[in-house]
This record gives sequence, C-alpha cells and structure tokens, in this order.
Amino acid sequence: MKPILENTSLTRATVHSDDEAFFALVVDEFAHDFENPHAVLYSMSPSTASELGYFDFAVSDLTYANGGKTRVAVGHYAEAIIIEGTTTTLETINPNEWPIRGVSEAGRDIVACGANLRVYRRLGPDNWEEFGPGDNMSDEFQNNHLESIGGYSESEIYATGRDGMIWWYDGAHWTGVQCATNLAFLSVVCAEDGYVYVGGINGIMAKGRRDEFVVYTPPAPLRDIWALQDFRGAIYCAMTRALLTWTPDEGFVPVPEAMLLAKTFYNLGKGKEVLWSLGEKDVLRFDGAAWTRIDRINVE
Repeated sequence: MKPILENTSLTRATVHSDDEAFFALVVDEFAHDFENPHAVLYSMSPSTASELGYFDFAVSDLTYANGGKTRVAVGHYAEAIIIEGTTTTLETINPNEWPIRGVSEAGRDIVACGANLRVYRRLGPDNWEEFGPGDNMSDEFQNNHLESIGGYSESEIYATGRDGMIWWYDGAHWTGVQCATNLAFLSVVCAEDGYVYVGGINGIMAKGRRDEFVVYTPPAPLRDIWALQDFRGAIYCAMTRALLTWTPDEGFVPVPEAMLLAKTFYNLGKGKEVLWSLGEKDVLRFDGAAWTRIDRINVE
C-alpha cells in the first residue's frame, strides 16, 4: 500500500465500518529499536489515510467505542490514547501493572486487559477501574497475563490468557475456564452465531460460551493465530503470513484468493458488508464475493 507502507509497517488495527479503519504504524528503520518505542496513528478509508498523531510508545491494541465516535489505543506500559473528534488525550491505565495487551468495547464499556490477570474499564477521563480476577487468583495463576479481550455486553466479557485459560465475566464475578491445553490463547471474537471463538499458539482453537469451551488442536503445529473475525457465517483466522477459515469439522482451510494478493496479515475487522485484513505491508478488503487490495492511498 504505497506510499504509506514503503518505509513503515502496520502493527495494530481495528475496523469501524465498511469504509473506515484505525491503525498504528512504526518506522521500519526504528521498528526494533526498543529504547525508542513509537507509533503513528492513522484513520483510513479505502482511498485516504489521515494522520492522528505521533506517540513515543509502542501500541499494543486499538478499538473503536461510542458508536465509532471514540478511538482508543493502549500501550505496553499502560498508556492510553483517547481520540474524540479533534481532541486527543493521553491517559494512564495503571502505572504499576504492565504490560497492557488488549483493549475492546464491551457494550457501553471500554475494557482493557494485561499483566497478572488485570482487567480495567474506563469510567471517565483518566479514570480506569480494575475489576478483573486479579488478586483473588494471582497465587493460583502466577504471571498469567491476559492477551486479548472482547464481550457481548458489559455483563458478558471474555479475556484470554496463558496456560490454556479463558476467563469470563458475568457482570459480577469472573470464572476461569481451564481448557485442555497449556498453550496461550492470543485472540478472541464474540461472534454473531452466539459462540465465542478463541485462537492461540500453534493454531490452537476453542469454541464455546460462558464456562463451556471445546478445544480443537490441529494435526500438526501451525503458526500462531493473532486475530479472529466472523464474517458471513465463516470464522477467519489471521496469522502473520497466512489467512485461513476454520470450522470444527474441517479445521483450517487457506484463503488462496487473499494470499495471492497479500503476503502479510495479522489484523482482522469488519463492517456490515466488508471484511478487512490489515497486515504489516498489505491491506485487503472482501465484500463476500471478491478480494481487493489497496495498492495506493492518499496521505493527509
């Protein structure tokens, strides 16, 4: 996607609609210079990318909230960027607990997760409340970081963690679901079919809801699943270099039409009629009939 990805790489992304996405870039020259973390945030349509700001920390995850009026980015060391219209504010979630790994909208709440089974919700400007399993479970599940979070509502939230753990919140209490694996779950989607899908290390998958999940292990280890998205009855799985669909009966099936157009994947999102795939150097859109690649884009 030229010229914006010629000397930069897309790291994290989220999607608001068929025609709008929100993503973070890093400059390739400094991408692995961990002493100088950075991110450039952009809003994007299929034809234009608009810069929203440069920040001197690494972005872990992004989400839309408030009907798309609010954009949220969280950083490794508990930073949070809130963008509402033309106003951008920098907040801190919890300076004593990091990393922060995931952020999502769950009903009306903005929720984030990360180290030591911590889950947070944003109550207002620079006001994040911790309400996760946290201290109650820390002795039993030491160093069990949460990697991804999502929810159907404020009273049904799912957070995926290490050691084959899925945590679900019923509006009052958290329940830990120990799955038949010790691998980490990295991604979660609360699908329109009424099931929660979870993906992770080596292609491990789980399907279920509340405290009942079934684990599906591929015949041979695969690459890690970094993003999941349901779209038109199918579950799409993004690895760093592959895009696949998944069902319990057939397992993983490559999406050759997408992989002929792109070599990098990693982030998935959808609008009402369009699925987006946003990889390190490639942005694709799928309308249910054909995949198209965004090759060139205007930059503002």
